[in-house]
Amino acid sequence: MALAYTKAGWSFEKYLYAYEQDLQLMQQHWWFGLKSVLVALGWEVRGGLSSVGLFHNTNEAYGAYSGSDPWPTVADTNKTGSDMYIIMRSPTGLEICMGANYATQTTYLYFGFMIISHAAGFGSANGGANGTSGTAAVPPTATDQQVIYNHNTNSNTTGIDNGSTFSIYGMKSSDDLNCRLVIKRLRGVNLWLSLEHLTNPHANLDNSGRVISVRWATGDEQINSVMDNGYYTSALYYGRVSGVNRALYAGTNGYANLGHQSLNIVQADNKMVVAPVDLYNNTLGEKGYYGTVPDLYWGNNNQFFQLLGDSIGGAPKWFSGGSLVSPWDSVTPEPPPRVY
Repeated sequence: MALAYTKAGWSFEKYLYAYEQDLQLMQQHWWFGLKSVLVALGWEVRGGLSSVGLFHNTNEAYGAYSGSDPWPTVADTNKTGSDMYIIMRSPTGLEICMGANYATQTTYLYFGFMIISHAAGFGSANGGANGTSGTAAVPPTATDQQVIYNHNTNSNTTGIDNGSTFSIYGMKSSDDLNCRLVIKRLRGVNLWLSLEHLTNPHANLDNSGRVISVRWATGDEQINSVMDNGYYTSALYYGRVSGVNRALYAGTNGYANLGHQSLNIVQADNKMVVAPVDLYNNTLGEKGYYGTVPDLYWGNNNQFFQLLGDSIGGAPKWFSGGSLVSPWDSVTPEPPPRVY
């Protein structure tokens, strides 16, 4: 049986950047491209901190909801003596605050952080009592925030692309309920953002069953893929359950069923066995199945950015980022860039 989308109208965006022997400029394009693809997918810029250490609209407090874009050009993603960050809101109301730490670097941008707010929003100005507004050294906060990658001015080791071609691909469903973004570098995916409204969501899962996962490679892991079977063994999706932040595990046909893609191989007739991605809560008193991610499947291990048809010989409509299989642009399919 051929695989088919369950969500109608997936659309796609991309930002491709070739290696040009300028490390800092590549890092600037990484941040600018990440923002640009999210905007193309319908995300709204809500403010942030610009390259010179000031909020882009100097009449507003740090982190205020002015709607000003702190990174309107690639040049604005440089930094001098401060952090830089941007606040972005998805079409369904989740916000992220992401940026580069100051650390000991006044130019390089590879110390990164990412924080999510499930619904309350970042900052106190222009948004009610939603947390604290940021400064030149500390990002804003939200009352319902979850820190995925820490802001730490001295020791955060979260890294971004360095020293090679990278490509950013985004995809969203026409109802804006499901949105994904991947950054490909070398042979794998080193950033995977998956913002989903689950099918069959648990009654206690807040925000209409909305969850998010952001997995970001660090250090030498950048040559590998973050869309791998680590989702079986770590709680890497985030949501609110009855008003409390929770981290959820991904599995299939039962909690932590690691055997699925470990035992399957691509068959002799070039077919792949796939299974839906289910989410599970392992918190005492709340354990159980919490919903299924639409149009996301478990494929086989180590299938790094392989394009797949929904049937043998069909146009590319899916890609495997390691173990996870997600929709792909079949109208203008582009092979993954060569490794440089």
